[in-house]
Amino acid sequence: MTEIKSLSYQQIFDHVVAHAMKQGKRCKDMSSGTCMYRLDKTAECTTMCFVGCLIPNHLYVPEMESNDAYALFQDFPIIREYICGNIHKYNTITCDVCDFLNDLQIIHDRVPAMLWMVKLIDFAKKHELELPVEMDLEIHRYHQ
Repeated sequence: MTEIKSLSYQQIFDHVVAHAMKQGKRCKDMSSGTCMYRLDKTAECTTMCFVGCLIPNHLYVPEMESNDAYALFQDFPIIREYICGNIHKYNTITCDVCDFLNDLQIIHDRVPAMLWMVKLIDFAKKHELELPVEMDLEIHRYHQ
């Protein structure tokens, strides 16, 4: 049985920021240039996009690739339930979460990695989120 999480926006953001700071590069297929949830399409892969890092290894399947957040939630309800809690249908709540995840996906897919932190700060302001401690420390390090 899969544990249902129901992650808050702050928890999602904190996890994505920690992942982005650690990985520091896009998760994309070098031959096609396409961004991916998991680089080598295995559950054990550690190179993941901002949404891919939210998918637990035991729930990942390669068929998730090439789906945006909306299609991911629609086609893989187990991911929707893991992130949103026990919501059995695609509704306004899950659409709001999809909008949130899609915005993160756009940062990963379209913004050069060296500018991620700037865009993630803008994202945090837009969504009224607090900056994770490690991000705040990184910002202060650059301004010294």
